[in-house]
Amino acid sequence: MAFSHSVVEKLTYTAGGQSPTTTNSYSKTGGAEINLSEEVVTSDPITTATTIAGFNGPDTAANTQSLIFQWDQTDAQSTAASVPSGYLKDQGGNVICNLVRGEPFIWVEGNDTKWGSNPLTNAITALDFEAHTGGAVTATGTLTARVLYEP
Repeated sequence: MAFSHSVVEKLTYTAGGQSPTTTNSYSKTGGAEINLSEEVVTSDPITTATTIAGFNGPDTAANTQSLIFQWDQTDAQSTAASVPSGYLKDQGGNVICNLVRGEPFIWVEGNDTKWGSNPLTNAITALDFEAHTGGAVTATGTLTARVLYEP
C-alpha cells in the first residue's frame, strides 16, 4: 500500500499596492508512514529531555521521503526563552529540529536547498522534547510527528 504526503506553500509579497502570489506544491509517496500524536502533560518545567514514547523511525534515515513535526501547547508558560519552544532530539541527544509553538517543521526529500538536509538519523526509537538552553517550558501540549518513508 502506498502512502502520500503533500506540502502546499503559498507565498504572498505586498508592495506598492500589489500582492503577487506564488504557490509551490511538493508531493511524495512511500511504502510506510509514521503517524504519532502524543500529549505531554507536565506541571514542572521542562528543563531536561522529556521522552515522547512510541516513535519508531525508519531503520535507514536516507529512506525518508518527507516529515513534519509540530508542537502545540495548550497551556504554556515559558521562562528565559524568546518564545515557548524547544528542541526535538533523537534518543542519542542529536537535535532534529527547533520547534516553535504552533509552527510546523517540514522537510521534503530532494530539495535540500529549500529544506536543508535530512535531520533524521538511522533507527530512531524515541523522541525527546527539551526547552532551549537556559530556558524552561511548563506545558501541556501535543507533539505531532508524521514521517513518510520507504521501508
